[in-house]
Amino acid sequence: MKKVVLTVALALLLTLCTGCGFLYRGEEKVSSQKEEPVPSSPSILTPAPVPTQEPKPENINLLTGEATLSPEAMGKRPVAVMINNNWASLPQYGISEADLMFEIPVEGGVTRLMGLYGDYTAVPEICSIRSCRYYFPILAVGYDAYYVHWGQDETIATDVLNYLEIDRMDGMEDTYGLYYRDEDRLEQGFDYEHTGMFFGPGLKQALEENEVRTELQVHKTKPFFEFSETPRALEGEACEELTIWFSGDYFSTFRYQEGSHLYHKEFSGEDHRDAKTGKNLSFENLFLLETEISVRDEVGRLNVDWRGGKNSTGYYVSEGTVVPIHWKKEDEYSNLTFTTGEGQPFSVNPGKSYIAFCSPGDLEFVTPSVS
Repeated sequence: MKKVVLTVALALLLTLCTGCGFLYRGEEKVSSQKEEPVPSSPSILTPAPVPTQEPKPENINLLTGEATLSPEAMGKRPVAVMINNNWASLPQYGISEADLMFEIPVEGGVTRLMGLYGDYTAVPEICSIRSCRYYFPILAVGYDAYYVHWGQDETIATDVLNYLEIDRMDGMEDTYGLYYRDEDRLEQGFDYEHTGMFFGPGLKQALEENEVRTELQVHKTKPFFEFSETPRALEGEACEELTIWFSGDYFSTFRYQEGSHLYHKEFSGEDHRDAKTGKNLSFENLFLLETEISVRDEVGRLNVDWRGGKNSTGYYVSEGTVVPIHWKKEDEYSNLTFTTGEGQPFSVNPGKSYIAFCSPGDLEFVTPSVS
């Protein structure tokens, strides 16, 4: 009897345990309810994302700060070309393609141009080519430029060319066959001295075939100005127009163009245009450098102080603004450097530049009209 009772008791116990299973299922149901996720705080070991910077192009033109060089011209020397600026020689060819343009007085109140082309594979046909005055190759060698001219003043200029040992090409010798006379000009009655042309497209082949150094010197491989990333106006006076009075008959005027942000050049009252391209000479940057200029001989040849110094005066004009600057050139082989009136370096806007040497008092700035 006890055995039966025990068996029944065990059966009831199993039944109850099976019935109690809902308790565990209930707990399981509660524990399986979806919990709201707790936001995790960022780990202090995870670095903040750094914005990627676009690598600078390798084909930067050292004269303009712009990516315009052909692949073959990267790391190669610029070319400096002497260009006639006498009234009787106008119009000129190939001048609008220069990246940096110098204008400096020579004898007789006339000015002469020296155009620098940053890509030696893309030098155009240029007319008319003119002779050397001693201060031009001194400026050209500072940029490690190959120098192109047609003759030279046989006094100081010859001595300077010899001691500089600058790589150059002279139209009087025409070693590489790149000089010729413009037949159209001859037929139009131009004086013979104003018809000299230089065949720039043949320069690359001529230099390479004659094993002339085309690679820039190691210390000349950086941009020749401290260029800013994008054009910007410095803090200074507004400058819509200015004139450089080299002489009574020879003067250069620059007018600011709001649309292009460039200064258009006029020469003695007329647009200064390239006769081949039809383009007006236009520049992002103007450097107007006051210096001592004096007559040195009976012919009227000039001495020009190309050194400047800490007390030198000048003006930088860009983006409708003019600021006073100091300028200097340490020696023949250095390039020009510029600081603010307070002696601090400043960045130059990318683009083409114009540099003039003039006597103190030759500059005239036009004050903007106030309505």
